[in-house]
Amino acid sequence: MQFSLSAITAIAAFASSVIAAPVEARSTGVYTITVKNSCSQTIWPGVGQVSSSPGKIDSQSGGFELASGGSRTISVPTDWIAGRIFARTGCSGSGSSFHCAVGDCGAYSCVDNTGISGVTLAEFSYSDMVKTFYNISLISGYNLGMRISSNDATCPAFSCPTGGCSEFQAYKAGSGANPCAACPLAAAYTVEFCPS
Repeated sequence: MQFSLSAITAIAAFASSVIAAPVEARSTGVYTITVKNSCSQTIWPGVGQVSSSPGKIDSQSGGFELASGGSRTISVPTDWIAGRIFARTGCSGSGSSFHCAVGDCGAYSCVDNTGISGVTLAEFSYSDMVKTFYNISLISGYNLGMRISSNDATCPAFSCPTGGCSEFQAYKAGSGANPCAACPLAAAYTVEFCPS
């Protein structure tokens, strides 16, 4: 079965229709994602969601500079739908004049722009099953290795240190595998670029 951001959204929507929770019961809390740069170069993580997501991240979390060895923790609403995190490289400028050689979203903050090509994606999406679905996706391309892990020991980690990683670690176009996991909303995550 193929998997992509649209598929994760569809899975979450289907699950919501089968096990529908009233809108009033939808969680409005937050969880955290620590973005870690283990690369030898500076990266500029981009973080965004689809405009229809009920949960929105703030513009300061939508783009930031992260030196080699650095990390930053962002708060994400539990009802964040179709969220993506990716690393931009070769960046310069400021504001709307900010551009990157790889992963350019047209501005410093990528909060409303998830259609970036040529980058490795960490994808997160809420479901009314009171779970957060997550995966690594190579559907848009590959630029840097990535690992997603959780502080919840029952939630699997995914690791794709090279573009040739297993289809059971990262979603690839045309793959029959579906490397996606669901964790409780209280879980916290780490997205590491260039894992060893």
